[in-house]
Amino acid sequence: MKDMAAAGAREKELRSLYRIVSEADIAAHTDAVIGDLLRIEDDKNMLDS
Repeated sequence: MKDMAAAGAREKELRSLYRIVSEADIAAHTDAVIGDLLRIEDDKNMLDS
């Protein structure tokens, strides 16, 4: 019974860590995409002027 409780606690901890990593990964990709879009917009504005 004790082992099952420990396994459940460990699973909960790993899921929490996975969620944190996933959110950080999504944020990093989002920042990269936004940066790319801003550079494209700047390039377009330079060509238009």
